[in-house]
Amino acid sequence: MVTKRKIRRPGWAPETQIRTAALLVVSAAVVWALVSGALAASGASPAALVAASRSAEVPTGAVTTSFQASAGYTQFGPDVMPGNGRSPRGDPSDAGALAVGSGVGTAQSPLNPLLARIAPLVDRFPAAAGVAVIDLQTGDRGGLNARQQFQAASTIKFYAALSAFRDVADGIYPLDGIRADLAATMQRESNAAARSLTNRTGIPVINVRLAHWGLEDTIITHPAGYEDEPHPSYLETDNQNWTSPSDAAHALSALYHGELLGTVLSRTLIDELTQTPRWFGIEGAVPDGEGHVYYKHGYLPAFDEASVNDIGIVEFDRGGRTYAYAIAIYTQGAIPQQPAWDLVRAVALKAWEFFANERYPNTTANAPALASTASP
Repeated sequence: MVTKRKIRRPGWAPETQIRTAALLVVSAAVVWALVSGALAASGASPAALVAASRSAEVPTGAVTTSFQASAGYTQFGPDVMPGNGRSPRGDPSDAGALAVGSGVGTAQSPLNPLLARIAPLVDRFPAAAGVAVIDLQTGDRGGLNARQQFQAASTIKFYAALSAFRDVADGIYPLDGIRADLAATMQRESNAAARSLTNRTGIPVINVRLAHWGLEDTIITHPAGYEDEPHPSYLETDNQNWTSPSDAAHALSALYHGELLGTVLSRTLIDELTQTPRWFGIEGAVPDGEGHVYYKHGYLPAFDEASVNDIGIVEFDRGGRTYAYAIAIYTQGAIPQQPAWDLVRAVALKAWEFFANERYPNTTANAPALASTASP
């Protein structure tokens, strides 16, 4: 089994990482026990269960889907660290990132031709990088260093929005109650609005939901942009927001198929993602008029954690039929950061060329069979 480790923050000793991991496991177990107890209280009325869940800062509606992000993974290519073994600190002891194969658990993924083109880009990159891609028609998936954890930067706002929409689906508050914060978060990149959205749904609630949905590489400890405001439950951790390309791509896939929120709310949130100001990466790789990109980027400057990230869903039409793929690209530790900007754009362009020109070209007579999607 390949050991998965997050990129080490400067100054972190291995023993500190071990203590932090243990604290997170214990905290998750305690909160999950609260969730299980609430769900087991079948004699309570729905209103009482909602009230009890919110007072304990755990979500109702947690058990909503059989979707599990960690299912069906195999290795693509050699077992290497991001950036050819180079962490942001150049420490080769941070070993073992897991890359992914196809959605059916074999190493012969139909996406391997794409991954083979991306691999040299990642290998040449002077710092840490990871990519995950999912064909949203067939469920085929693939990636490089896809289970490696990276600083989430502003992509953590996507998970906060996802949890807030789950609250709306559960009837905890109306959609109109978060529309202003959602619009400001996506359209103006407002950290203050994202903070309001995050605190309304609740950081412990977000983390429990993410864990239950199988997004086990992701944890939020503070609202994006407010590192000095960690949630009290996470004061003994490294106080960073972490995620992986795998988690981001799978969350986008589950959202697209209505597996976490239902069809109407899912599409509402997806449409909000397209309101992000024009960006250079996934959105910039798609020629004008040839597709629709719904995305969220994240960036931490070189004097901080030096992260450049981009996640999104790309839709395009072929013969009156809509096709789509989800992609997540994460980097960390490139100083100067120009190589990171270049890598994100290059990977996004390779993905677009593969899906739009090869996998689903304009003459799509024998397209792969569509995967089943969740009912509304």
